[in-house]
Amino acid sequence: NGTIDVAGSSGTLKIGATVTSLGTLDDALGTVWYDGGPVTIITDTYYNLRVSQANTKGTAGAINVNGTMTVDAGCTYDTETYTTTVTGASDINGTLTLSSGIYDANGAFDATGGAVTFTGAGTLKIAGDATSLGSFTKETDCTVEYDGSSQAVAQLDGSPSSESYYNLVINGSGTKTLGGSSKIYGDLTLTAGDFDINGHTIYPK
Repeated sequence: NGTIDVAGSSGTLKIGATVTSLGTLDDALGTVWYDGGPVTIITDTYYNLRVSQANTKGTAGAINVNGTMTVDAGCTYDTETYTTTVTGASDINGTLTLSSGIYDANGAFDATGGAVTFTGAGTLKIAGDATSLGSFTKETDCTVEYDGSSQAVAQLDGSPSSESYYNLVINGSGTKTLGGSSKIYGDLTLTAGDFDINGHTIYPK
């Protein structure tokens, strides 16, 4: 029945234990930082959301982040079966895990030094430039969808069992430009916009 009101952009609520409720949370400023043991992220709309420590932070419902989503090195953020929507940048230094859920990144996506791990037929949607998908592990019928405008498509050219796309969807508007030769183990779907392979090679299954 309370209110968390953040007065400045640098304000941070740092949580190290189980959370029952965040009451009425300010979603226009500040950061909520889950910095404790394995916990469930409270279903809410955040401004900036950060998770850390060497354990898994799961979800119990839809998570909305109006600002930046940060997963620190060593930590795992699991969407479970729900949708996480991030308006700003996604900085994945740890592991982003998707089973049958959706991670909808509407800003830039960077998993350099981190990992994207599918454990089921989940979907990663990216509307901004994808600098890197990190150490990428696919699962049967998982999907990466680029649905923004004139964005960079990350290179995935590892072995078919790991660092390669399963289903790749090109959607949105403008031109999606491939960053390097890549492998697609499932389907390539061109829904809308243009796909420029940029002189690189796409290796099918």
